[in-house]
Amino acid sequence: MSYLVLARKYRPETFDDVVGQESASRTLRNAISQGRIAHAFLFSGPRGVGKTSMARILSKALNCKEGPTTDPCMECEICKAITAGSSMDVIEIDAASNRGIDNIRTLRENVRYAPAGSRFKVYIIDEVHMLTQESFNALLKTLEEPPDHVKFIFATTEPQKLPETVRSRCQCYEFRRISIDEIASRLEFIMKSEGAEFEPGVLHRIAATARGGMRDAQSLLDQMIAFGGNRATFEGLSELTGSLSPEKVTGIVDAILEERLADLLELVDKAFAKGTRAEDLLRELVEHYRLLLTISAGAGAESVSGSGWDEEHLRKQAASTSLDNILIYLQIALKTLRQLRWFDDERVLLELALAKMVRISSTMEIAEAASLLKGWGGGSSGGRTGNPSTASSGRSQAAARPRGGAAREKSEAAQVSPAASGAESSDLPAVFARIISEVAKKSKSTAFSLKSLKPLRLEGGTLFLEDGAAGQRLLGPDDKEVADLLAEASEKVVGRRLRFKVEPSAQEQRDESVPPIVEKARDLFEGDMV
Repeated sequence: MSYLVLARKYRPETFDDVVGQESASRTLRNAISQGRIAHAFLFSGPRGVGKTSMARILSKALNCKEGPTTDPCMECEICKAITAGSSMDVIEIDAASNRGIDNIRTLRENVRYAPAGSRFKVYIIDEVHMLTQESFNALLKTLEEPPDHVKFIFATTEPQKLPETVRSRCQCYEFRRISIDEIASRLEFIMKSEGAEFEPGVLHRIAATARGGMRDAQSLLDQMIAFGGNRATFEGLSELTGSLSPEKVTGIVDAILEERLADLLELVDKAFAKGTRAEDLLRELVEHYRLLLTISAGAGAESVSGSGWDEEHLRKQAASTSLDNILIYLQIALKTLRQLRWFDDERVLLELALAKMVRISSTMEIAEAASLLKGWGGGSSGGRTGNPSTASSGRSQAAARPRGGAAREKSEAAQVSPAASGAESSDLPAVFARIISEVAKKSKSTAFSLKSLKPLRLEGGTLFLEDGAAGQRLLGPDDKEVADLLAEASEKVVGRRLRFKVEPSAQEQRDESVPPIVEKARDLFEGDMV
């Protein structure tokens, strides 16, 4: 006898068996109970979450000899035939291979005939978005007014590709990704039914790897049982998928928190030797940091329970760092995940991200760094200010003053009257923003480059600007083409062609007064002084 894979052997047969789709199950059962059964249904959602299984269950509920009923008997010949996939009245069509208009014309001809032995003739069309536009057009009339004995059930992973004319003729159900706990619970039921053994927490990791798909989780479990000889282990999971055990991920995070970069790189080397990909390792770190985040916030007990992670060790890790640090770790990991698709050498990108995580701890507390950066950046926030002791003699007196005073002086200089500026408002930043918007209509790249400039004052038809990008702009007012664009834009905004001149950046004037610790933090976070 041929082997039946777990995904088919444990396929849900009734509404109660469907995991994670309670909303759809409840609505369908109520519709049957109230006799409000639509003629067309659209089941949409990710792969492997129960769309086709629900379609078969609905077919049994409608055609069972005891029905229509919310609880098919599973004993009558009709229920057995639908379960076995041999019913003549429940026709399953794969739209990926039957997408042409000729297939739909055949369907339109066949719907006229009464069911062979059931109450309804049910057409289940899987991946319906694969039908051609001509096929959809040919189906519309039949879909809107089918014979009373016909029901349509469409399933798709990409509902946005269906014409609105089709969706509007269906009763739509959105199937969600199944939670990790729900999948793990179902896998445990399967393992016990199969008499198989499993390590604590491994089913939770399989569920997490499946990313919300029950079928994917069951298929992976099938592989693991075959690999491990009727036993599921973390070692087997690592061999099959390249994922890391909770102990190894915890060891990597320990090395990050304890600033052991050499050990960290060695752990990464061993992981890669086992076939782990950078994406797999980063996703494991994201999950680990998420648990640290919930624990640090005082809500981690349920998240950790049964997951395979050492809760006591997690709590020690959370206590050894700050919530701000954890947030930065998460940001670095997520940013690196996004960058992987554009970078060929994924290992270099991964090691760079891990090195940044180590530097966070060795530099300073994030809150302290942010406070220092804010203080040395000036403003009215009450941050730290001081008179730079190394200002060169060639700088102006205003530039050598504390940043807060310089900011106020510049603010006063910017308060020109509408008459003097030729603008409708004395708010120079707003006027300059409108000028840049006008430039963007001609050249978006130029406008983007100009956004780092900050207006200071307007004197004699010249708008003086400060370079907030510390000389990193590719284009500026000193470029003739850019100057012409700015003059033309200013004429539209303020009614006259202005000239634009960039003054030395205040950033450059005060960089020498920035403490080394703040410089280090700024470099780490790839930020600018503000």
